[in-house]
Amino acid sequence: MVKFTKKQFALFSVALIALIAGTASILIFCEKGLFPSFNGDDDILRIHLSYAVDVSNPYELVGDADYVFAAKVDKMVGNTYNNPFVYSHTNYMITVLDNIKGELVADESIPIEKSGGLGKDGKTITLH
Repeated sequence: MVKFTKKQFALFSVALIALIAGTASILIFCEKGLFPSFNGDDDILRIHLSYAVDVSNPYELVGDADYVFAAKVDKMVGNTYNNPFVYSHTNYMITVLDNIKGELVADESIPIEKSGGLGKDGKTITLH
C-alpha cells in the first residue's frame, strides 16, 4: 500500500477538486448555451470509460499513474485528431508546481494532451 504525506495528499486533493470543478464549469457553460456553436445534447458525445482501477479511490488512482502533480494551465493550444478511434485530444501548455509522483520539468511551461474536446467538425464536443 502506498503511503502519502499530508502535504502530498492535500496537493492531490486540491488538484482533483480543481479538475472536477473545471469539468463541472464546462458542463454548465455548455448547458447554458455560452458556447455558441453547441446546440444541445446532440452536439455532445459522451463516452463511457471502463478502468482497471477504482478511480474514486485516490490510493489506487495514484498507484496506477506514472505522474501525479499539481500544475497550472497556462493556455489551451488546440485540438488534434490523429487516431480514428479517439474523437479528439485537447492540447494544453501547463506549468508543474509540484511533483508528487514521478519527475516532470517544473517551473517551465510544458505540453500536455488530454483525451476529449472539440470535434474535428467544430460542432461537437467529446466528454469522457
